[in-house]
Amino acid sequence: MIPVVAIAFGLGIGTGSFFGATDAGATSRLSTVATGQFAKTARPTTLTGSKPSLTKAAVTHDLAYDLAEANGKVVAVGKAAYYGSASEKHLVAPVVALVSTPDHKGYWLIGADGSVFPFGDARNEGGAGGKVRPVEAAAAMPDGRGYWLVTSRGQVMAFGDAESYGSIMKPMRAHVVAMVATNDDKGYWIACSTGGVFNFGDARFYGSAKAGTPGLPIVAAAATPDNGGYWLVDSNGTVFSFGDALRLPTFSPVRATSPVVGIAVTPGGTGAWMAERNGTVLSFGSATAHGSITGLLTGSHVTSIAAMWVPPPSTLAYDLAEADGNVAAIGGAAYYGSRFGRHLVAPIVSIVPTPDRKGYWLIGADGSVYPFGDANKEGGAGGKERRDPVVAAAATSDGRGYWLVTSRGQVMAFGDANDYGSITEPMRAHAVAIVATADGKGYWIASSTGGVFNFGDALFYGLAKAGTPGLPIVAMARRCRRECLPLRRCAAPGTAGESQVARRGFRGHPRRNRSLDGRAERHPLEPRHGDRSRLAHRRANHLICRLHRRSADAGAQDSRL
Repeated sequence: MIPVVAIAFGLGIGTGSFFGATDAGATSRLSTVATGQFAKTARPTTLTGSKPSLTKAAVTHDLAYDLAEANGKVVAVGKAAYYGSASEKHLVAPVVALVSTPDHKGYWLIGADGSVFPFGDARNEGGAGGKVRPVEAAAAMPDGRGYWLVTSRGQVMAFGDAESYGSIMKPMRAHVVAMVATNDDKGYWIACSTGGVFNFGDARFYGSAKAGTPGLPIVAAAATPDNGGYWLVDSNGTVFSFGDALRLPTFSPVRATSPVVGIAVTPGGTGAWMAERNGTVLSFGSATAHGSITGLLTGSHVTSIAAMWVPPPSTLAYDLAEADGNVAAIGGAAYYGSRFGRHLVAPIVSIVPTPDRKGYWLIGADGSVYPFGDANKEGGAGGKERRDPVVAAAATSDGRGYWLVTSRGQVMAFGDANDYGSITEPMRAHAVAIVATADGKGYWIASSTGGVFNFGDALFYGLAKAGTPGLPIVAMARRCRRECLPLRRCAAPGTAGESQVARRGFRGHPRRNRSLDGRAERHPLEPRHGDRSRLAHRRANHLICRLHRRSADAGAQDSRL
């Protein structure tokens, strides 16, 4: 049984409400209505004073949802898959619909000019873009090999394998707001702002909402999985149920805060998510609540919602942070929130994951720290612009603390993070990264010229003096499997690296062995037998160290600084 999800572009104005929920102490505008099959009209029944249903359907955990904004941006909520946005593309007209593929592993963004932008496993079957012809809604075939677009006057355009079963020919005072396809590819419904429903192909008529709430237009529609009914939703959140469409139970009293713009139904038809213009998402029945989005840019608003699958955890996924605070989850990576659209004293310069990868911190150049997911708030140094801006950050091994480093190498420790030192000598370069050791008892700081400064139990392994001329170092990472060992006493003399290696040897390495002299531990490659072999290895190691030291003396200071 293939689910059918409908998305609509909301044009109504007013405060919202939805799916049979009431807000305690407020005047109830929340209602649902159920009618029998082939009913001509349906009137909403108010729920004022009534109690929410105590029956709870099984919660759907395998789906979450994506929201589309008019500027083409797509936001994945609740670990839903994210496949891309059209916000960086030139848009002739705003995006009005987000249509998911049948397997929920891709989607199409539909522009009001008829442009179609496919993402994920969505097929590009063409479009009618380039001219403003206000397209209002779209629907996909159950096999994903075609789709329909419908204009505000009811003209239907078919692409791919989709066949046109007709358009609205009669003049209308209203305009089209939604389109829903049947699950066998052989028909569709078109809903109008006044509540009228037009059926084409094998789509059956179950009623309309012409006698709906006065002055509040219908903005969205969705069909049941078996094509035996459908829901209509007005901008105030009133839901009209027709045919076998269920009146869904609610979990708690709620109230919408802005006009409703779209609805997405769970595969079994026992739950739904409703999106508001301001990014608020409300869940009903078996639909799991995954949260909302906040901080929309001025002039932007949410236009549609689509149910998307939740990919299994992957070690090959990642999140990207932008300077404006936006976070994009790529390849099924978890999304826990962003600072997009909110006031920032300074741009975001770093995103730092928690040790269990179930949260992250966004770091501002002013020293502000914004935690998301299971990331702890351990303080920050933000609030005003800094002459010496923060450029990077690193977390402790237990996630209960973190370090911030400025462009001049000053380290600030928060939570259970210990301060193991900062770069005190003047630098011609600037710090670009900080990386903590596996045990959290030290860190490296990298500079733009390739210099590396080690503190605490962090060992010095070398620098990037011989990098590409004129191209600065911009990032640094630590290898998770610590299999490579540094040469003993090979750091530039008199530096932090030299003192750490000379005093500590190979302390802290998982393959360390008993020390030979009580001070320096044996190199794993050193032979285990024979004093002569040991002596020869020491001499060879000493020679290598002298060569490395000579090279370091020639330009290590300039490179590191």
